[in-house]
Amino acid sequence: MKKHSILALIPIAVLFFSCGKSSTNNNNQTGPTGPVTVANTTTYPNGYVVKSIGFSRIVLSVDKNDKLIAAELYGGGNKVILKPGSGNTVEMLGSGSYSVLPSGFQPDGEAQNIDAAIDNSTMPKDTTGGQGLCIKIKGFDKQQTGYNQINLVMDKLVRATPPGTAGYFDNIAYMAYNSTRKNKDYPGAFFKSLFTGNMTVADVEIAQPLSAKPYITEDVVMPEGQAIYSYLQVKSFRTRFVSSTFFVTFETAPPASFSFGGPLNYEWVNANNGTVTRYDDYSYTLYFPNIKSYDQVVEPGDTTSKVFLRIRGFDPAVTGFNQLRVFIAKGIGSDDGGLPFLISEKQTSTPTFSMAKQAFLPQGVFCYYAAPLVPHY
Repeated sequence: MKKHSILALIPIAVLFFSCGKSSTNNNNQTGPTGPVTVANTTTYPNGYVVKSIGFSRIVLSVDKNDKLIAAELYGGGNKVILKPGSGNTVEMLGSGSYSVLPSGFQPDGEAQNIDAAIDNSTMPKDTTGGQGLCIKIKGFDKQQTGYNQINLVMDKLVRATPPGTAGYFDNIAYMAYNSTRKNKDYPGAFFKSLFTGNMTVADVEIAQPLSAKPYITEDVVMPEGQAIYSYLQVKSFRTRFVSSTFFVTFETAPPASFSFGGPLNYEWVNANNGTVTRYDDYSYTLYFPNIKSYDQVVEPGDTTSKVFLRIRGFDPAVTGFNQLRVFIAKGIGSDDGGLPFLISEKQTSTPTFSMAKQAFLPQGVFCYYAAPLVPHY
């Protein structure tokens, strides 16, 4: 399971010295003078502790003035959320060899990464920014966290790639940005500036080593969703959720015998209240009041207050996670965050709230896609 930032204090060795003299022993030696590294943690002689962990993707939001709203850095069960504020200082090392996607796409990009699995039992291959993007965050209270500093090293993104899939796949994705600007206005220098200076760390989660087979949960914020469902057959024909950074869809046939894992289990969480609006005998919309906004990232408190669809059973070797939590959100210019669903046979009465939620549980259909998305407009 994941470990949040309140970790056990890392013991620091105490050297004992002898007053006696002997030509046959080294009791008068002063011990190591340099830093000591155990697993992914380095302790310096002055007691300063640095924890270095891998991650594989950054999802971020900037406002119309190009100021950071929030950024989520995650991968391999590790997760850090940054927001404007103070308390920590952030620095990005090197250029990261960052490249922006072509015009016509969102200003997402690809940053240099290390081709290695994220494993918190070992030190990442490079913490200088020479081989892969590296972000250093200082200012943690060691008495509370066990470390003074975190180094985040970008490793290769584990993502599902069904046979025949083509297109761009990014490890830097914008949830919100100024859409009136061109992609050239979001170059590597702009991206780097978002991770420079004083900031607030809203969350830190550090996974167990790979040998412990950590259970990895990934959170996605989805402002769009649709279901096609038959109440007569008690059957789903299609369920899909879409955002500017991720795509989840279930269809009646698997994608070329490609397996995302399974069996998959589905459950609505914090979904006790809502309404259903009828448009005609075949079209309805499901509404929840306790939802997020399209430009927000998922924070720890959201798991007890915001509605989400929990999907468990994914193969982490394929998708990078065991569990996907789909948080429903308001879209751009939307106040409701409604999910439209279509009924395959005529309904003379409006489905109840419970019936509407059932339409978004993709029972009996195959996961067709569950991976990062690069929209093309």
